[in-house]
Amino acid sequence: GAFPTQYNNALGGVLDMNLRKGNNEKHEFVGQLSLIGVDVAAEGPISRKSGASYLVNYRYSTIGLLSDLGVDVGDEQINFADFSFNIDLPTKKLGDFSLFWTWGASENIFETERDQSLWEENKDRFDINFESRTYIAGATHSIGLGDNAFWKTTLAFSELSSNRSADLLDDNFVPTNVQGDDITQSKLALHTRINQKIGARSQINAGLNATQHDYNIVSKDLIEQT
Repeated sequence: GAFPTQYNNALGGVLDMNLRKGNNEKHEFVGQLSLIGVDVAAEGPISRKSGASYLVNYRYSTIGLLSDLGVDVGDEQINFADFSFNIDLPTKKLGDFSLFWTWGASENIFETERDQSLWEENKDRFDINFESRTYIAGATHSIGLGDNAFWKTTLAFSELSSNRSADLLDDNFVPTNVQGDDITQSKLALHTRINQKIGARSQINAGLNATQHDYNIVSKDLIEQT
């Protein structure tokens, strides 16, 4: 295959992300505002003696913030927020432990004009609400096995859910729910591997990947197709 086996025989592409460790010597705080969103972050030591640290980050969409303040941003409102943290807990004999959490939410609300003369396409007869949620929570343990080998294990649970509903407006602008989709995907994963370096250019990897997938899909469509 194109990628190592720990990526489960992926052929098209791999997204391998890691949350970095926080500063274990001093506390630091960052805040920024952009056209995309408001972002705040903090990191610092939990214990300077052991080297334990934390890293926390939160974002909220600028458009969502303007909407909350009563600013008219048009007939389609788009909001998002995300939060993540990583706690690193090194030990002298048992290796390095870390706890991580990532959460994200987005919302797209379309509320049509209550004036039929402004309707230009079929979508304008509907009020449409789309929501999406995702989170990942887990723990990682890594430990050195001599000078040329290390062992790393990760246990994580992730879930992605989305909901879309559409209300059809009659000539009196009375809404009737006619479409709805609810999709939930979850995965429990255990990854463990040992890396052994056997030369300046060679190494051996051995490990185990185990995953459990769950899906729940519900869809309804009451619109007569013509």
